[in-house]
Amino acid sequence: MAASETMTAKGRSQRSAAEQDALLVARWVQGDGRVFDRIVSLHQRRIAQLAYRLLGWPDEVEDVVQEVFLKVLKNLPNYRGQSSLQTWMTVITVNVCRTWRRKRLLRLRRLKSLVSRLPEPPPATNTADGTINTDTFEQVRRAVQRLPGRYREVLVLRYLEQLPIAQIAEILHLARNNVDVRLNRARTLLRDHLADLIE
Repeated sequence: MAASETMTAKGRSQRSAAEQDALLVARWVQGDGRVFDRIVSLHQRRIAQLAYRLLGWPDEVEDVVQEVFLKVLKNLPNYRGQSSLQTWMTVITVNVCRTWRRKRLLRLRRLKSLVSRLPEPPPATNTADGTINTDTFEQVRRAVQRLPGRYREVLVLRYLEQLPIAQIAEILHLARNNVDVRLNRARTLLRDHLADLIE
C-alpha cells in the first residue's frame, strides 16, 4: 500500500513539474523574458550533473552548461511541447556533449601527434604505494569515462539519470532495441574495465 502511495506521489510530482514547465514556456512565448531565469534555476543542476556524467571533465562542465542554455534560449521559441521540457533539454545536453567530445578528441589527436615527435619517456612502473587510486567510486567513474561515447550515453541516462528505455530512445533518436543492445554492450565493457574490482 505504501509503495503504491509513493508511486502516486511521484507521479503527481512529475506531472506538476511538467505542468510548471509548460506554464513557463507559455509565458516565454507570450513575451515574458523573465521566465528564462526560472527555467535555468529549475534545470541547471540536473543539466550540470548530466554533462559531468557524460563527459567526466569537471573543469569544462560550466562551459558546457552555458552552451546548453544558450541553445535552449535560442531554440525555446521553436519548442512545440511534443516531449517534456526536461526531455527536450536532455536532447540538447547530449548533443552539446557530443560536440565537446569531438572537439576534445581533435585536440587530443593534435597533442598526440606533437608528443609522438618527442623522445619516448621511460615506462612507468605500477607500485602499491598509493599511486593507483583504489577508491571504488573513482574506479567506477573512470571506467564509465573510458567507455565510447555512444555506450557512456545510454549507461548514464539509464542508471545515473534513471530514465526509462523509451525516453532514452526518444532522446538519442534510436529504436528501443538499439538502446537495449548498446546497454548490454556498455555493461559488458564496464565489467571488463572493472574485472579486478569485481573479483
